[in-house]
Amino acid sequence: MLRLIQFFTRFSKSMLALASIAGFISGASNIFLIALINSALSDRSSINIRVVLWYAAICLIVMITSVASQVMLIRLGQKTVFELRMLLSSQILKVPLRELERLGGHRLLGSLTQDVAVLTDFGAQIPLLSMSLAIVLGCLLYVCYLSWTIALLVTGLILFALLTYRIPVNKANQYIAKARDQHDVIMKHFTAMTSGLKELKLHADRRRGFMLDMRQIAESMRRNIVIGMSLYTSGASWGQSVYFFIIGGVVLGVPLFTHGSATKALTGTALVLIYMRGYLEALVALLPFIDRAQISLQKLDTLGVSLAQHVDSEGISALTSGQTNVRLELKNIRYHYQSADDSSDFVLGPIDLTLRAGEIIFITGGNGSGKTTLAKLITGLYEPDTGEVLLDGKPMSADREHYRQHFSAVFSDFFLFEKLYREKTPESVAQANSYLARLRLDHKVKIENDSFSTIELSQGQRKRLALLSVLLEDRPICLFDEWAADQDAFFREIFYKQILLDLQASGKMVIVISHDERYYNLASRLIYLENGQAIEKGGKPSKLAQPAVFDGD
Repeated sequence: MLRLIQFFTRFSKSMLALASIAGFISGASNIFLIALINSALSDRSSINIRVVLWYAAICLIVMITSVASQVMLIRLGQKTVFELRMLLSSQILKVPLRELERLGGHRLLGSLTQDVAVLTDFGAQIPLLSMSLAIVLGCLLYVCYLSWTIALLVTGLILFALLTYRIPVNKANQYIAKARDQHDVIMKHFTAMTSGLKELKLHADRRRGFMLDMRQIAESMRRNIVIGMSLYTSGASWGQSVYFFIIGGVVLGVPLFTHGSATKALTGTALVLIYMRGYLEALVALLPFIDRAQISLQKLDTLGVSLAQHVDSEGISALTSGQTNVRLELKNIRYHYQSADDSSDFVLGPIDLTLRAGEIIFITGGNGSGKTTLAKLITGLYEPDTGEVLLDGKPMSADREHYRQHFSAVFSDFFLFEKLYREKTPESVAQANSYLARLRLDHKVKIENDSFSTIELSQGQRKRLALLSVLLEDRPICLFDEWAADQDAFFREIFYKQILLDLQASGKMVIVISHDERYYNLASRLIYLENGQAIEKGGKPSKLAQPAVFDGD
């Protein structure tokens, strides 16, 4: 519980302090109301206009402080959740790609959805938690004022109820924690199902086996949640039953053993206990929220520690557009790729290459030869284990963020954003619309408010939109990983014989991963990868004849 409080106060201690003060005043005011009611019931002659005014004033104070406390705590809770989402997202974007691949997207998605949602739910309950706690403590203090003997009895019985309540709740936490771990596995299955939908529809045995696996993990998760929540409910019911024993013990048992002032305090004590019951039950009902929030916070802490160990300390560098004459050097680089289950590994390198502006470099090789890994090393998404990558003589490691801003790329597993995220000018809009027409997409897609009107297109058309984004970015180095694999013969011709040559003529360094042997004659350099080794098989001089005009015909 202390860690949760520390977590929610890390963003605004002053707001929590003000909300706590307001809650305390509200709780104390509630006790004054109980005291006035008890006094009026015990002595009718004490009722006068002054008492009535006091009662009205205290009611007003209760309302104002209650609203103020809850509003401030709601703001604190939502501010914390907002900051948490932004912190996690920012941290994820700073973590090296290989580490994110090792963690798995399902774990990241699970934390960003499940754990943040649980903390959001808990944050929404903070006002009720604070108010209930203040009123319960105030009620117990008032019982102390009425009778220390009864107060000790009541406090002891309440502590007994809470301690015995924790027995099933602690067991419930174990089941809920297991269910939370299984949620990550479910997210992994959901990701596989949405990504492999076509393959599942085409293969009945695979589909049945996949659904059987999902059913087993979902059933286990359901069972753990049912057992956990049932234990929570059993504990809460036990607490409620014990509370009625407390009231019965005070009202029926105390008069048997005490006399005088203690007996006279019974009316006030019974009134306080009945009034306090709703708030005490609210506190008990909130304990599962607290336990689940602690489990989620632990998950986020674990993920945060894992991410923090690999976070780059880089800022955001300015985009590099229009720059030419860049030189890229790979000096004795090696990269050791190990599978997630440590069952196999692959070593790329040592590789020594020098790539220059104005060149079209084709990279080819068999499946698993390291083409995509080399592309990620070249673009700075992976860091070599040994050796160094230099851009114009400067090591990539000196400023990896600045280095990466020299690249535009369309990978084989590319993601297409709906928004272009670039400065909107009349010239940029005209340029984008011109590219849409040349790529034969203007009849399906419009650019409105810096966004594509739709990306619900075929894979080949989506790749053409990704190509459009690369052309608009105007970076000095362009990389295409099997771009033409989803294109028909017409657009392959346009890509290889017009777009690539246009980029080369404008001084770009163009890197193409491709198996299209019929176009290898366009390459300035042809690099073949085999068993992690790079073999240069020549090419033609980088200064080519004037390229054809890119008119889409």
